[in-house]
Amino acid sequence: MTSDQRQERHMKQQWIHRLREGTNDLADGLGSLLAGAFHYLGLFAIGATVAWSAVTAFLGMAAQGHASIDDILLPFIYLELGAMVGIYFKTNLMPVRILGPVLLASLAIATIWLIVGIGRPEITQMPATDAPSNPLNKTVEAAGAGWFQHFLSHPWMLVAPALAFGGLFIAWLLVRGPGAAGAFLFSSIGTAGTLLTVGFGLYPFLLIASTDPRSSLTIWDASSSHTTLVWAFWITVVFLPIVLLYTRWVYKVIWGSVTEAKVLQDQHTLY
Repeated sequence: MTSDQRQERHMKQQWIHRLREGTNDLADGLGSLLAGAFHYLGLFAIGATVAWSAVTAFLGMAAQGHASIDDILLPFIYLELGAMVGIYFKTNLMPVRILGPVLLASLAIATIWLIVGIGRPEITQMPATDAPSNPLNKTVEAAGAGWFQHFLSHPWMLVAPALAFGGLFIAWLLVRGPGAAGAFLFSSIGTAGTLLTVGFGLYPFLLIASTDPRSSLTIWDASSSHTTLVWAFWITVVFLPIVLLYTRWVYKVIWGSVTEAKVLQDQHTLY
């Protein structure tokens, strides 16, 4: 390689380096602008939605002339949401240390609201299991046993709310110190406990209809036919290993870091 060729290659590398830096600066500036605009627009939209919902709920309470336990508990949720929006707006950071108590308080308010203010429908008659699935063929009582009674009739289900409250509380304690890994673990346990609490409480329902309890969807109503489930099972048996092998191959191909030297070396083949 002659000196002219080396100089030409060096100039080309410098031009590529300046082009990449200019592109990065432009992308960083544009990204910061768009992220900031989205941040403020999103916060204003969330704050306006919370305020609108709170005013609508208060007007509805005033129109009915009295306040039920639902009406008393609901403003606390709006207050917590508004406080989170305000802190996020002023600090540009999610208030992690406050988020723990907010989640615990929201979970406690929702639990009390559910137990005291909302009745749980009960299925009194189910259609034959070998009949075609029809959500309207079952008989459902509009106001059956309470949600708390449902958990008491199956005491092992109480493990779920215990995990929810305990996991979130311990995660909040750990996030205040250096225990980031432990906070992540217990927040995951708290989230899993919350989801399990909802699932156990709804069982055997998946969706509860507020206007016509008979139209509520159960697990049986939402499932496919036996033939469809058999076909889906065998399709999964055949294609899931193929998807896993392909994903493993893709990760093997793209594994590793991309350096500046790698880009300059493979500038005609890398992309």
